Parts: sequence; C-alpha cells; structure tokens
Amino acid sequence: MPAGLIDATTLISFWKAGSVDVLATVFGGQPPCWCAAVKSEIERGPRQQSQDLLDCDWLAATAEPDDLVEVIRLRAALAKPGDKATAHLGEAESIAIAAKRNIVFVTDDFAAYDFATRKMKPEHVWDSVRVLQEAVTLGALTADEAVETVQSIRDNGRYLRRTHPDPFTIIDFSRR
Repeated sequence: MPAGLIDATTLISFWKAGSVDVLATVFGGQPPCWCAAVKSEIERGPRQQSQDLLDCDWLAATAEPDDLVEVIRLRAALAKPGDKATAHLGEAESIAIAAKRNIVFVTDDFAAYDFATRKMKPEHVWDSVRVLQEAVTLGALTADEAVETVQSIRDNGRYLRRTHPDPFTIIDFSRR
C-alpha cells in the first residue's frame, strides 16, 4: 500500500462519521500524514474535532513541502477571485508534497481532486470512496459497513465528490 497524504476535507468527513481509524487501516504499513497547512486548518476547527484528530497517534508527522514557490503557484491555480490568501493552501501544499514524493493524495475537495489528477498520476489521487473501496478490498470493512460510512458522512453534513451516486449501494463497494 502506498503512503498517503490526507486533506482536511477527508479527515473531517471520516471523523464526523466516527470512522477516522479506517484511514489508518487502509494506509496501515505506512501511516498517512498531513501537511502543516492541513494541520493548521484542523487546529482552527471545533475544539473536540481538533483534539480528536490531533490525538490520532497513527497520523504520521507533518510533511513539509520542498518548494514553497510551487505551493504558492498551486494555491493560485486553485484559488477563485476573492478567496482569502490562505484558501486552498492545505490542498496546494498536499499536492506539492504528494507529487514530489509520488504518494497518494486523499481529498474530497472537488477542485483539488480534479486539479491533482492533472498534476499527478491519477491513480495517486483518491477520495473517500476510494479509501472505503480499499478498506473493503483489505477486509477491514464489509461492503455494508462502507455503505453505512458513506451514509454517516452525508448524514453529518459532509459531501462526497459529485461523481458518486446517491444513494450508495453494496454493489458500489463489491465490484472492485
């Protein structure tokens, strides 16, 4: 299993669904990591969510980008007119690091996912559904549990990338 770098959108979605440890299981041999901007975004979030995610002992050390100019360029490419200067910084840092290290980048952010598939090898850009498919393949979750996780993510006000059907069925996780 390749190493993974996880964006805040996915970390928060799995936390809200009570399934954050699925991320650790899927990347088992090489603990997933996060970049400084994503960690900072998590730290600014609701206190219980922040504390729970910061306490994840399986979440590897913060990854630092080698090229800050590349991060700024990527952030500018992801930004829309009027966005705050820090908007998309976590996604930009994550993409820069993942591309350089040839590791998996996990995000449910629509724009970041689409952009990353053009910047990196498409098979190294995952979303929550891909993580859950891998968990089913590894035997860490049943297809039913994966569907329940998807529903819990949605029930908690989070979203999946728009390419995924609603409602999910067991078939969506059984055909891999």
